Amino acid sequence: MRNKLPAKEKFQKGHGNTMTLFILGWEEGKFKINVREAREAAEKAQQLLQNVANRKRNRQLETGGLIITKAVYGNRKALKKRNEYREVDDELASQVVDVTLPLNFLVNDSGQLKLHEGVKQSGIMGFYDPCPGEPKQLHVEYTYSGERYEVAVDDYQGLLIPQEEHRI
Repeated sequence: MRNKLPAKEKFQKGHGNTMTLFILGWEEGKFKINVREAREAAEKAQQLLQNVANRKRNRQLETGGLIITKAVYGNRKALKKRNEYREVDDELASQVVDVTLPLNFLVNDSGQLKLHEGVKQSGIMGFYDPCPGEPKQLHVEYTYSGERYEVAVDDYQGLLIPQEEHRI
């Protein structure tokens, strides 16, 4: 083997068009496999969380507490487009994941949900990063005491709900 540079270094150093295209295709294929594996792991995690999340949600329903009605995490651009037009193309839709169930799981007994600042949200059980390298956002719709609320936070940003400023 003449050149033992890792694929990224070969690409950055610009070794021939054919080689560059091959390496770029290999990197893209590897990227898709990693996202698919992460999605599958998140789906399995959500299956494990489902019974407890539903039990917690039902308890909150009985007391008029915090219910996460819809939560999505992913590509900030896709979420913005979804909110503006209520539809997205397939490519952008694949860059967003439904995280309603994991967030209902994280609601504590006193009816609060807290995500700590500085923690990458894709690391939360039942989440994954559907679009590595792209800016991400978490969009949450919820009810509390029969009122509707909505909030969006960037990745790594903390979140504490319910809060009156989120009321819609």
